Amino acid sequence: MRAVLALTISFVAVWLTACSSKPDAPSASARSNTTYVEIFHDVSPDKLNGLSISPDYLRDVLRMIELGGRKTIFASLLAEWIKQGVIPDNDSIVLCFDDGEPGALDYAEPILREFGMQATAFVFTSGIDDGRPRHMGWDDLLQLVARGAWEVHSHSHTHPILYQQSDDAIREELITSLDRLQRHDLALYAPLFAYPSGTNDPRVQQAVRDAGYFAAFKAGPIPSATSGADLFAIPRNTITQFYDQDLICRKLGVDLKEIRKKLIILEESEGSFDGGWSQIQCTPDAPRGQHGKGYAASKAGNAKWQVEIEIQEAGFYAIGIWLPPIGMKDAPFELRIQQEGLDGSFKNESLPGVRNGWNRLGGLDLNAGKLTLSIQSLGEQPLILDAVRLMRTEEPRPRRRLLNNHNPALRRTTRIVSSCRAATFSIAAARYLAAPSGSRYAFITRSAICEPSV
Repeated sequence: MRAVLALTISFVAVWLTACSSKPDAPSASARSNTTYVEIFHDVSPDKLNGLSISPDYLRDVLRMIELGGRKTIFASLLAEWIKQGVIPDNDSIVLCFDDGEPGALDYAEPILREFGMQATAFVFTSGIDDGRPRHMGWDDLLQLVARGAWEVHSHSHTHPILYQQSDDAIREELITSLDRLQRHDLALYAPLFAYPSGTNDPRVQQAVRDAGYFAAFKAGPIPSATSGADLFAIPRNTITQFYDQDLICRKLGVDLKEIRKKLIILEESEGSFDGGWSQIQCTPDAPRGQHGKGYAASKAGNAKWQVEIEIQEAGFYAIGIWLPPIGMKDAPFELRIQQEGLDGSFKNESLPGVRNGWNRLGGLDLNAGKLTLSIQSLGEQPLILDAVRLMRTEEPRPRRRLLNNHNPALRRTTRIVSSCRAATFSIAAARYLAAPSGSRYAFITRSAICEPSV
């Protein structure tokens, strides 16, 4: 009897101790982890304004995210982490596409699928009511969400500067937008808000809380959020086509030196000029579809540009040149690459002529070490020079048939990447994994199926 009583007392003591113990506090590293949050707007090869980017530029950004070892998550997951006070890693990044412009579906969505990444769209609902050509329509948004790699949230109803509005007008913007979204089965759980133009004040933040939103995102110079971020002022930062590779890497929180082991994008300003050049600096009000802030134009023929770089990894590199769509002269030129034991050159006679994007000239096996790259005009026509890309890839190989192509579900989620514009890509099949316990969110990964030739 005494033994039974002692055992019972011991059990009760253990139970009381377990009930009274507190969960472990988040580690210092978990509290200091950051998630980078990026804003994009329209994606189009033809639309030239300060916020729009070309499809090829978006591919470069996503490739840097991939090479930097980061994974994309939904904005709603980041908001939940901040609510819990813990960001579990330093590897996550949120991609936001604001305003509901049609390039999100037409260009960004298939490119994201190439990389197996996901994004969040913040839309103002009066634009969605109007639909194309300026904005996506409601059917477009439902298509995005149905494909699994997107979530959609509010960016107000008419996109006003909210802190300049009356209390009633602010409430009307917030309630109307959320109601329109939820009538279309969007933003049903933990709805998020992105302040129009990124601006807000305490009065607007309180109105967002009162309207039933779970969290809100602002815009500003800080590109990353920590676990201690204000849930109704989570920072984001815009990426535009005016940024060179160095600035993009800083915006993404990745190491430029590591990225340039496999992807080197050289702006015209990184080299030296010979023969009389003018450097044209573009502004957001007058973009030219250039890569970075500007481009260079030779004043006459026989002009030359040259740069010396370090190749960190030996291997096969695809060589490409960026052509701005406005003011580009089809002047004949030769691109020459010289290394110890190597002297290769490409002429633009067979250049695809892609404007506001990359034109592949060919590829070379390069050794690790110093390399000299030059571009020489071959005629009297002025030459436009913008950016040059060297991208580490696999040597071209014969195209192979897709594995398991008899599976209809796999065919629907598989995108064959064009072989004439860039280097070898793995073909990605999006597949859904079970969400972590207690989370409302699912994640998307990609599986390599085969590699097409380039």
